[in-house]
Amino acid sequence: MKREKQMNKKILLILPLFSLLICSCTKNDEDNNEDFNPVDYANEIHFDESQSYLREGIKSYNFYNFNDFHGATEYIPENGEPGINYLSSYLKQEKNKAIENNEGFILTSSGDMWQGSADSTITRGRLVIDWLNSLSCQAQAIGNHEFDWGKETIQNNIELMDFPLLACNIIDIETNVLVDYVKPFTTSTINGLNIGFIGSIGSSLKSSILLDNVRDVNFIDPTENIIKSSNYLKQNGADVIVLLNHDSFAGIEVYDYIDIAFNGHSHTYENSTFNNVPSMQAYCNGKAVSYVKLNFDYTTNDISFPSKNVISLSSIPSKYEEDEETVELYQSYLNNEINEVKNQVCGTISSSLSRSDIITYLLDLINLYYVDNWKSEFDNVCFITHNNARSDLSAGEITYGMIYKALPFDNNICLLKMSNSEAKFFKNDCEYSLIVDADKSNDKYIYILTIDYLAQKFENNYNIETVKTFDKFPRDIFFEYFSRLNLF
Repeated sequence: MKREKQMNKKILLILPLFSLLICSCTKNDEDNNEDFNPVDYANEIHFDESQSYLREGIKSYNFYNFNDFHGATEYIPENGEPGINYLSSYLKQEKNKAIENNEGFILTSSGDMWQGSADSTITRGRLVIDWLNSLSCQAQAIGNHEFDWGKETIQNNIELMDFPLLACNIIDIETNVLVDYVKPFTTSTINGLNIGFIGSIGSSLKSSILLDNVRDVNFIDPTENIIKSSNYLKQNGADVIVLLNHDSFAGIEVYDYIDIAFNGHSHTYENSTFNNVPSMQAYCNGKAVSYVKLNFDYTTNDISFPSKNVISLSSIPSKYEEDEETVELYQSYLNNEINEVKNQVCGTISSSLSRSDIITYLLDLINLYYVDNWKSEFDNVCFITHNNARSDLSAGEITYGMIYKALPFDNNICLLKMSNSEAKFFKNDCEYSLIVDADKSNDKYIYILTIDYLAQKFENNYNIETVKTFDKFPRDIFFEYFSRLNLF
């Protein structure tokens, strides 16, 4: 099927929905990175000429992409998370099917793979990386949560990856060029097909990261760099361009220059088509995978898509055995690094706690911890915490690993000092916050106990003095003081 892009583009423009998308995705000219030159990354192009004999007739290629996996390595049936032991069995079987049918198999990720569970946090993402290495992952876009442990961890993990970490729009503020720890694009040749992979991250997502971890970079609008990268890859032999985009939508302008878009970040279901280009996103935590089957005609260079789908994987454990290789890999990490921390028991609850319940109780526990440890030194304190719980706590025995899952972020608790009048506005800025506060209307200033993410997020908006940063995460306090809730 030939793609008549110009005609389709006209059709898209008359549709109100797409018109809104175009308006919402208009670039700011100040975001353009005119210094970006794809030629500087010529060494990233590695097409395998030895596969030239395969370039004949019409061949099929199966693309699979995970987004927002968040370290969901464990099988948790109540959450619909199949875990890596079962996911490996599924993906290896799909790969074997492709090979038997003389088709290509390509696995990628559009970001946020490492952070979100005890397993992955304790190993700083190494477990997930080793798993993806074992599956011959081709490329991964960097997500905002890859920055949660700082640039040094990113650089260390890149050394462990058999595949590149991609983003074409992260700019070093000092040099005004792309940072050197990610690449804008990479290439692979799979069963004769020359594929160019371009990575991008949403230009607004810097605000979702602890500021200390991204003070030296900007996330610019990726559109121009995607277009430049695509043109350069096509000029140098790419048959197909795949965009790995850690954002909920790739600007409509880029769909003239790519062949598949795998998105992420918003944890949603997307199975769309823009300008005849599949645009996909598959929930989160390994619950689903984006799948696109692409046919390439080596006589005409035409591309067609016989099928595409977001495939639910929650039922995989009932259909597959655990993959022995992955079981061995996972068990080694559990025995040597994870279980000693993860399996600590802090109590039992008779009924489950929702995410909002967890945050409510967390405030109570931080208050208890404050009274025991800090009240004698800092009085006149109110508490603000972001509603960032990521999973419920099921009834029964509660372990540190379960609390990790519910409160995964490594945000230190810190003490701020500001005027009482400013504090009122600060609390309003902390979206989705729950507040424990006394009447301090007569005080000239107050202390606010919160997390460093919020303190840094709004430091330029208010006259904030960070009095002290405590080497303590909210989940640590939740674990240590859980028994004081009397929920048994």
